Order: sequence, then C-alpha cells, then structure tokens
Amino acid sequence: MPFEIIRNDITKVKADAIVNTANPYVAIGEGTDRAIYEAAGAEQLLAERAKIGAMRPGQAAVTPAFALDAKYIIHTVGPAWQGGTHGEKETVAECYRNSLRLAEELKCESVAFPLISSGTYGFPKDEALRIAVSEISSFLFSHDMDVYLVVYDKESFVVSGKAFSDIRSFIEDRDVKLPLAQERRSRQMPDSNDYREYRSAAPSDGWVYKSATPSADSEESTQRKRESIASKRKRFFERLRRGRAESAESAEPERLAPQPEEMLEESQRWEAQPAERCELPEEQTYGSYSSSISKDTLSFDSDELMYDLDQEEFAEEAPTPSVPMGETFKIVLPDSAESKYAGSEYSMPEMEPPMPRSAVKPSVRSEGSLEDLLKNKEETFQQKLFSIIDSRGLTDPEVYKRANIDRKLFSKIRGDVNYNPSKKTALALSIALGLNLDETTDLLRKSGLSLSPSNNFDIIIKYCIEHGLYDIYEINCLLFKFDQPLLGA
Repeated sequence: MPFEIIRNDITKVKADAIVNTANPYVAIGEGTDRAIYEAAGAEQLLAERAKIGAMRPGQAAVTPAFALDAKYIIHTVGPAWQGGTHGEKETVAECYRNSLRLAEELKCESVAFPLISSGTYGFPKDEALRIAVSEISSFLFSHDMDVYLVVYDKESFVVSGKAFSDIRSFIEDRDVKLPLAQERRSRQMPDSNDYREYRSAAPSDGWVYKSATPSADSEESTQRKRESIASKRKRFFERLRRGRAESAESAEPERLAPQPEEMLEESQRWEAQPAERCELPEEQTYGSYSSSISKDTLSFDSDELMYDLDQEEFAEEAPTPSVPMGETFKIVLPDSAESKYAGSEYSMPEMEPPMPRSAVKPSVRSEGSLEDLLKNKEETFQQKLFSIIDSRGLTDPEVYKRANIDRKLFSKIRGDVNYNPSKKTALALSIALGLNLDETTDLLRKSGLSLSPSNNFDIIIKYCIEHGLYDIYEINCLLFKFDQPLLGA
C-alpha cells in the first residue's frame, strides 16, 4: 500500500531512502540519529555529513546509506518542543515536505520516516503523528511512492481524540464483559464431579441425565429428599386408584387400567434396581413415553415417575411426551407380572393429523435450470464498484489514492470482472467512496464478506463509518494503535 505504518527498528527497514532526524551540527546526536550512524557506519557517514555542514530546522539533505539496506539517507533537522509557540508544528511539517521532495528528485520508489522530533526533542507524539499523516497523505495524493512511517514501539505511537477514546472504551468494556459472561455461563454448567441435573444443548431423546458422582449432602437434606420422594410416590398411586375407580364407571372391562396393587408390587421391584439414567426402563414403564393416558381412563404426570432410586434424588425436569394424537399405545408389563390388563390399549384424543412430510413444500423453490440461474446472477464486486464510481463522477486516481491502494492493483480490479478483493481492500474502497454502513455491507456481500460485531477490526471500521470518519490515514492510525491490520493494499 502507498502509506503504511509499521513497528520496527528503522535501521532494519528496506527502502530506497531512510530519513534521519539529524543533529543540526556535524555531530552524532541521540536516539534515531545515533542508531542510524551506528548501523550505517559512523566514521563514513559522519565524513559525508561534514560535507553538508550545519543545517537549519526543517532543512533536508542527502548522503549515501552505506551499510543500511537503502540507497540514501535523507537528513532533516526537527525542532525541539518549546510549548508550541515558536513555530514548531510548521517546522515539523516542513521536514516532511522537504524530505519527500528530495526523495522524489532522487527518483525513490520508497521512503521510510521516523516520527520526527517525537523522541529526544520532546515533540508531543499525538501532534507529531497528526502532522506526519497529514503531510504524507497530501504528498501521495499527487505522487506515486511507497511511504513507511516507522515506530519503534507502541509507546512511541500515541493517538488522541474522541474517536480513539470511544473505540478504546468500547473494546475495553467488551473485553471485561465477555470474560464475566463466560464465567457466569461456566458456573451454570455442571462440573464432571458434581451431582447435578444437566440437560445437554441438543438432547437426542429429551431425557435429563445426572452425573455418576454424588456431591456431599447433609443428612438433613438427604432426609428431605427421601420424604419428598415418598410423598410423590404416595400421590402417584392414589391417582392411579382414583383413575381406576372413575374408569370402572364408564369404560369397558377390557379397557381398565392395571390394578394399583399390581403396579405397587412392580414398583418395589424397580426400587431394587440401580438407575444410571433418570428414566424408567422402557419395558417397565406404564404409559411408555406419555405423561397422560386417555381422557376417559386414568391420568398421571410423568414427572411423578422421574426419580433416581439409586441416589434417591428427585429430578425436577421430565421429558416432553411424544405420543401422536389419535394413535393407540399399550401399557407394557414385564413378563414376570401376570395381569389380565397386560396389553390393554388406550387412545389419545382425536385431533387433526399432522401433514405428511412428503406433502410439505420447501419454503423457497428455485425456478429454472442451473444454467439459467448462473446467467441471471447478481452483479459482481467489480461491476458494483465501478457503477458507484461512475455514478459519483469520480476518476480512478481519486479513488485508489483515497483508498490507499496501489495503482497497479486498481488496474487489475478494473480489468477483471470476477475479481474478489481481500477484506482490507474492499473496505478501503468503501471508505474512499464515502459509502454509508448499508452500502458498505452490500458491497462486501458481493465478495462474500461481512462485518462482524465481535471483531476489533470490524468494530473500528463500523465506528468510523457511522461517525462520518472517511480519512483512510486517520483510520489506519486508529487501527495501528489497536494492533489491527491497516486498510489498503
């Protein structure tokens, strides 16, 4: 991309020209100046610097780069900060302008800058950054050159202003709330050693499972559970008796429910068997998979049956019954139980039968052949992009310079109707065109991209668009400060 902010040691950067914040006199200074002298070869570089002589603040001059991975070193003298009342800001801007002009005269294709005067000279870092971005972006709007702004560490790079404060507050607030929410959810999930009820996210059969290891309960708590189980068991068999009495008055003999005494005898058999799941085995379940037997016989709730006899803890939740309406089912007794009521059939109340699966039509039905669909597909990213450019009367250079995109890449996009850009490139073009959030979302969709509400990069871009911030260099400063990739290509 034409303008890029990078975190590096400037003496390690490869570029046609490297800018040095020079001492105004023929002497090796501190900070960046000393580092460049030592990396290039102090004796040779100082000899060349002596040929230039003393320099005034804002002036720029050139020497060979010697051992650096560059062709030239452009020396410029930045001002010492004196409160901003002695023309320091204009002098810093002059340093950038003169250095860029000199790089152009030397036919450099790339140049690397430090943040001039923000080190030992004490220039405020946020103001130094603002001036650097402003001067470099103005130059690049009318020139083709790769410019790198090199910062040594995060402390050397300061962004201020409302946008930075708002984004930082939002991200910090989210980073605090997210772990807390995760912690709350984790507390609600059962530990493998806890004896608690747990329903999986998508249970296959709807039953409630329990851990195999019980937690340490007090004797008083255990006694309360036992009393609760006994009470529920008593109510259950009382309801069976009432159901049998009511059924005897209205139903035929062969449709009577099993004798409560027979079921009570069988229930004692259940108590002697350990239970790994909170359900009764299917072959020993009365009213299998149903919480109510027909309206003209007896009725009981399946949650009355849902207790773990091995651990003696009642399960509060029970599975939802799934007996189809209008269909018959049998009360199933084990082979060992002799009862004239075994195999009795009961019917659920008649209701409108569900629609057969074969009769259900898909909600969306494609019309025409695959070939027709491919021929009539929506416009591509490239087609949408250039239709917007044409409708707004913009030229290609205006767009790719505002987007911080290389001219060659933009030409490639123009020449390929099916070109799919990276997300950074697509967003850079959206910013360059001044698209609102809906228009940006639509353009991204043409390449199968989207903005995520949980991604810092996307959050920053969305904030900038919603608040009308369309200077791509300012946006890149925000992205860099939050350790996000920069816009452009």
